[in-house]
Amino acid sequence: MPPLNTLQRLFLAAVGIAIFLFQLYRFSEYGVEGSGWIFAFLIAALLLLPALGLMSSSRSSQLFPQKPSTGNNDRVSTAQARVEGLVARAIERAKVLHRQLPILIDLPPMQAPELRGINALMTDSWLQYCIAYVGCLSLMTEWKKRARFIKQPEYSVVWQLLVNEMVKADAQTSVKHGLQSKYDMQKSMQWATRDMNEAEFAMKKFVDRLASNIPEPDAPMISFLMDKIGAPEQVRASLSIGIRNFTRETLQQFAAM
Repeated sequence: MPPLNTLQRLFLAAVGIAIFLFQLYRFSEYGVEGSGWIFAFLIAALLLLPALGLMSSSRSSQLFPQKPSTGNNDRVSTAQARVEGLVARAIERAKVLHRQLPILIDLPPMQAPELRGINALMTDSWLQYCIAYVGCLSLMTEWKKRARFIKQPEYSVVWQLLVNEMVKADAQTSVKHGLQSKYDMQKSMQWATRDMNEAEFAMKKFVDRLASNIPEPDAPMISFLMDKIGAPEQVRASLSIGIRNFTRETLQQFAAM
């Protein structure tokens, strides 16, 4: 196929942005349902790719002329599989961390039914923060494998899908505890985006501390998680050990994938 000119690249980028904004509108109107939106975000990101290569497209097309093949379809399939894998592994390990946290904190049993309900609501809500935490570990591992990954559309797609999973977890917790009438989709998305931003900031500090050989480089991320779940000061020292062990195991697992 012939190389795209500048106008065509900008047109594709505009279509990609339109798809992205339309999907966000559907989230606000109908909530996060099904899995079709995954492909919508992926297609939107891929449509933005040609625009990102405007500066080097001419030289690249001369050195590596495109061949009439199914290469584009292969690229979409490969990117889709990679994105789904990064999100899926994060969700799976986030659920493991979510089950471990109450044990690591050693929460006391609450006998009264109303107190048990409060305790369950509190611990169920932790899943959102676990998704942000482990999601950043997933992004961080891929970033280490591909130095330019953090600047690629795939990174942004995975980031947004993790936020959507946090919103979904919040909605499910509301339904489980009979609070769906008080659930606000827009606020949930705002809070999830804020939490993911904070987790990402802690992740980048983790990477910087690793590069500088600072002891306990994962401390910013561990502090993020403990702050979000409201861990009491007296348990933080022992809790950080448990979270650090989980983090090490998770990074090893992700690196081997």
